[in-house]
Amino acid sequence: MPDTPLPIRVAEELRRSIREGEFRIGQRLPSERHMADQMKVSRQVIRQAIADLSREGILDCQPRCRPVVIAGAKTTARRPIKDKRMYLVVFPHVSDFISSQLLKGVQKGITDSDVNLVISTPTGGRSMSWVDSEREQLLNIAADPMACGAIVWYIGGKRNMAALQSVRDSGIPLVFVDREAPEGFEADYVGTDNFEASRIAVHHLVSLGHRRIGMLSNLDPVSSVYERQEGYKAALADGNIAFDPELLTAVNLTGTTFEDATRVAIERLLRLQVPPTAIFAVNDQIALRMIPILTSMGIKIPEQLSLVGFDGWLRWLPGGGDLTSAGQQFERIGHLATELLHYRMHHGEPRSYRHLILEAPLILNDSTAPINARLPVDLPT
Repeated sequence: MPDTPLPIRVAEELRRSIREGEFRIGQRLPSERHMADQMKVSRQVIRQAIADLSREGILDCQPRCRPVVIAGAKTTARRPIKDKRMYLVVFPHVSDFISSQLLKGVQKGITDSDVNLVISTPTGGRSMSWVDSEREQLLNIAADPMACGAIVWYIGGKRNMAALQSVRDSGIPLVFVDREAPEGFEADYVGTDNFEASRIAVHHLVSLGHRRIGMLSNLDPVSSVYERQEGYKAALADGNIAFDPELLTAVNLTGTTFEDATRVAIERLLRLQVPPTAIFAVNDQIALRMIPILTSMGIKIPEQLSLVGFDGWLRWLPGGGDLTSAGQQFERIGHLATELLHYRMHHGEPRSYRHLILEAPLILNDSTAPINARLPVDLPT
């Protein structure tokens, strides 16, 4: 398929050639250059495919030697997929922007008529109950004899590791989206280059002359949040701006509403002795809540405070909305995750796992502007 990652497609073509006897056990493969010309791909793609087959024990690779076929390629999936259920686990509900875009991509990626898609959403109104609900749903997937695979937008951190392991022990392949599997649980993953996209977003603010740049993050213990924080710090370093820990704060939802928690975090930044003239929000969910709160404080965006988000929620609105934001490719993430899951369903658990990383280009809108020293940001009394 056109959207299947090239190394996966090439590896499958080589497996087919081995199964059909074109390359026999003990035989060396053609040169990388020859295979690249034949398959019309780069030599780097050929190397990645060969590395996959080497990890699977199909090829023996030695320095300065062409790979040798040492085992036959598998012909069947570890779990039969006829009349099976593929799960998509998302939160908090399927109508959420990210969830709906992932779903569109997953639906496009399903090509087997015998596979039925099941949407699984954790229930509960607060993060901790969502985590508990996610654990129950993962255990239900593990116990489902019809389950053939699961794509997981994971929230449970280390708390739900045992449930993840139950799914894997049941022979059900997993692909994580948006954030990586928790530390200690290796798995396939399709997501965004959060570090680089954040670095570019904050660099945009630096290029506009801002030197006091805050970041409003959250407390989710997930890779995407950590990577965005590191991208923020890297952009400051690129601009020879010392990182000030006081300018990196989080929206803490414990015991309060999202709006109130966001207001508290904003006030924490604006009450600093030297407040920020620009803020990078870890996601659009926070950034879009910031706009009415800042407006109610009498703070003009972008004249007094520039604001950048992350996700690109508003890109389909007429004119693209007002928020400058890094635009994640959620639909493509869902599509690639489904392609990768299909591959695992047919070929079983790998010796190593794939991470497919996509760009999130910065979408420029009207929430950023050059710093204006004549309009300092002051918290209203």
